[in-house]
Amino acid sequence: MNLSMDRPHGVRLFKSFQAILDMCPDEQRKEWYLSPYTSTDAPVIIAGCGRSGTSLLRTMLNAHPSFFCGPETALMLPMVGEQETITRKLAWLLDISEHPIRDLWTVPSQAMFVDVLFTTICLSKSKLRWAEKTPKNVMVMEWINRHWPNAYFIHMIRDGRDVIASLREHPKWKIVKGKRVPTNVRQPLKPCVERWILETREGLKWRGFPRYIELYYEDLIKFPDIRLPTLFRQINAPYDPRVLDPANRACDPVKDPQGANADQPLNTASLGRWKKDLSDEELAFIYSTPALELLTELGYAI
Repeated sequence: MNLSMDRPHGVRLFKSFQAILDMCPDEQRKEWYLSPYTSTDAPVIIAGCGRSGTSLLRTMLNAHPSFFCGPETALMLPMVGEQETITRKLAWLLDISEHPIRDLWTVPSQAMFVDVLFTTICLSKSKLRWAEKTPKNVMVMEWINRHWPNAYFIHMIRDGRDVIASLREHPKWKIVKGKRVPTNVRQPLKPCVERWILETREGLKWRGFPRYIELYYEDLIKFPDIRLPTLFRQINAPYDPRVLDPANRACDPVKDPQGANADQPLNTASLGRWKKDLSDEELAFIYSTPALELLTELGYAI
């Protein structure tokens, strides 16, 4: 297959929890990440392969009067970078003061840092519960469950062919001087296929877990009036139709450049995009991999 025109832009494929743990810059940060802590909160964790609709669900949860679900923080993963840099970034992302974040660096574990931070934000915004959306959460669900045994895990699932077609153009946007501009990247096909298989399989490992919930992107788009009330029952929260109103799902395109369209009215335009975006040769390659078995297992017609 001739993919010579493809321009890689850093497809991040972590194949194990150990690979995630290796992100820690030093042993002290690793120990902080692994330190014991147990919370009684029942947060909602949104995860799944990137480009599966996690940003859309994030805006819906954040529009609910009971939930805070801000832009993607990656706080369930090891923190990489200098404390002050992370502090400034989190304050900017979450629209809070830097001072309470600086105070939290003294707590004995990263899980406690996350728990106290989000609880504090909920109190300041008169929200009852918090949720966190980062697709890579799917790779650290055991870590999350250890620290938040009452957490709900929403696994976003989407037709792998559509995901792969979208991943090839990801990240679609970058921020230049405060403005969102297209990157025009085109990822190689193979790592996009591998990422969808790996991260989807990681989520499926939690089938049978009491608070594991599968949400198909296609169902969310086509049948929101049916699927959303069910979802909120599953996470033990009252349904509120305001989550469907685009006016309540506003996104900041600078803070969330890849998910900035998630506040638009639902439409089916992105369903089946693979039919025009992937060539017969590319589909043949996808079907020659374990993606074929996974697509069939998930109920997607070949």
